[in-house]
Amino acid sequence: MKSLIKVFLFFLTSIVLVEAGLHSASIVAQLYQWGRSDIAEIKDYDIRILALGESTTHMGGETAWPMQLESLLKKEIPNLKIKVINKGLVGTNTSFVKNKISEYLNTFQPHYTVLMLGINDSVQSLKVAPQKRLKIFEFYQNYRLLNDPVFREQRQHKNEIENLLERTEKSSLRPVLVSFFEKMEFQDFLAAEEVFLQNREEFEKIDDDEMTFYLGSLYFELGKMTEMRTYFDELLESKSPVVQRSVDFLYRKVELSLNREIDYALDYFLRARKTFGEETPYVHNYLTLILVYLNNSSGKKTRPYFDKFHALYKSLSKEFKKRYEVDMTEYLAQIKDLEKRNLKKELANNNPFLTSRKTVLFSKKQSIENYNQILYTIRSYGSKAVVVQYPLRPMEETKKIIEDISDIIFVENYSNFKEALKSFRYAELFIDRFAGDFGHATPKGNEVIALSVADRLKQAFNRSGSL
Repeated sequence: MKSLIKVFLFFLTSIVLVEAGLHSASIVAQLYQWGRSDIAEIKDYDIRILALGESTTHMGGETAWPMQLESLLKKEIPNLKIKVINKGLVGTNTSFVKNKISEYLNTFQPHYTVLMLGINDSVQSLKVAPQKRLKIFEFYQNYRLLNDPVFREQRQHKNEIENLLERTEKSSLRPVLVSFFEKMEFQDFLAAEEVFLQNREEFEKIDDDEMTFYLGSLYFELGKMTEMRTYFDELLESKSPVVQRSVDFLYRKVELSLNREIDYALDYFLRARKTFGEETPYVHNYLTLILVYLNNSSGKKTRPYFDKFHALYKSLSKEFKKRYEVDMTEYLAQIKDLEKRNLKKELANNNPFLTSRKTVLFSKKQSIENYNQILYTIRSYGSKAVVVQYPLRPMEETKKIIEDISDIIFVENYSNFKEALKSFRYAELFIDRFAGDFGHATPKGNEVIALSVADRLKQAFNRSGSL
């Protein structure tokens, strides 16, 4: 009995020591990260601006709109020390920001807190899981996450790029490749294309499937589909294993913008299946993409896609259907339901064929409550709230859900983007259409947002006597 008690006490002591060690490591890591962000010196700035939002705020690195905003303000107001802190987070929502806002305000003590927030709420659960748990379990969860097949695949692709750079280490092309991949990473696709075109002969000497994939994805983002098809078809014709990357890429991009290249994507999946065999993910890619498309479209123009679904399903072997019986049963149930819905709409002579899925802002009561709580917290800390509307959306969509608008600075991005689209193609302002009528911005699109925010902030600086 005593030995069991000793074992139990040893085990309990070990957990306590490990937990204490992980907490200490977490604190050290936070301090290190804060040091890198110059948080220790942040109070020295005359004007501190905190930017909160989702991927539309986070993405872009130095070309993200908060970073461009800082550059604009520093250039136009050189006599003031201005700092913009970008705390945009990919995939976040109003529930997360509501729970983090006090921490951000305490840490950064911003004079202005800028919100471009809410678009993710309509497609996410707003329930927040309890955050308090032992660090040892967080460590285990992170370990499992890092060893997840998706993460392993991403690391593998990153390693392949690094290997490509290593092979060109002594080549004059290496700095060019580094520049190309940096611009791709920050979604500066026009600049990446410029690098490629200026060095096209050298690029084409690189016999590497990863490079072919990146060029194909570059031209998809730029909306130059003929060039994109040339590179992706080259991968398929050479039976390259990198075809899986192009299939995944096409699936993700077409799913976000269902009127864009869906026919090419479906044809590409079929050719990949023919090349690599039935026991591949391409059958599932094909069927699920059609289901996603039909879930967001209706009318007579959708009929060919029902036919495509049934034609592929009919061609599958009995062995394949049996092996994936659960998936196949689910696919058939969905397609039957969609056919019923589509028939009802046709009979009602209603044909709202959607060229894009427009995500509705603040469609949930919880979302509205969260947003107003965030604004209340900002006010209570003495910071000035700046509400930025998404591109091509009227400000009224957000204004109407705010309980007290008296002291808020509003920044619209409707008329400026309508004007910008007269001079620039959609693909020069956005890299996708994830919200239906707008998407994640390119560096140019982020510049349009930054200019709009800068203009309103300068007016606020004048009123407050900061200038």
